[in-house]
Amino acid sequence: MTPEQIAKESEDSHQIALMCWCNLAETKIKYPQLKWLFHVPNGGARDKREGAKFKAMGVKRGIPDLHLVWAVGNYSGLVIELKNDKGVVSVEQSEWLAHYHSQGYISVVCYGWIAARDAIINYLEG
Repeated sequence: MTPEQIAKESEDSHQIALMCWCNLAETKIKYPQLKWLFHVPNGGARDKREGAKFKAMGVKRGIPDLHLVWAVGNYSGLVIELKNDKGVVSVEQSEWLAHYHSQGYISVVCYGWIAARDAIINYLEG
């Protein structure tokens, strides 16, 4: 299945489409640095017990969806908060993005997988 076929309306669909492209780009295109890209699974529906367990383990609200731990130029890495076209950035997400920026990361909000792909390419190509 291609990224275009996967991407629909949900943020999850955009995330899956982006990672499909990243997996191809890492091995078949020219971005081996994408080996160091990962998703932080903070979101999703959880019951109270599981939510309490995750909180005790250190899960925090607002952490960006994607982290590319690869320094380019003066930047330590790239973090992306991925939204669909109806997504809204929360206060906590804005705070985390600003913090990452203050620590030398490029931090962006991308609406859709194509915008996220373009942000990754722009970052890696400096």
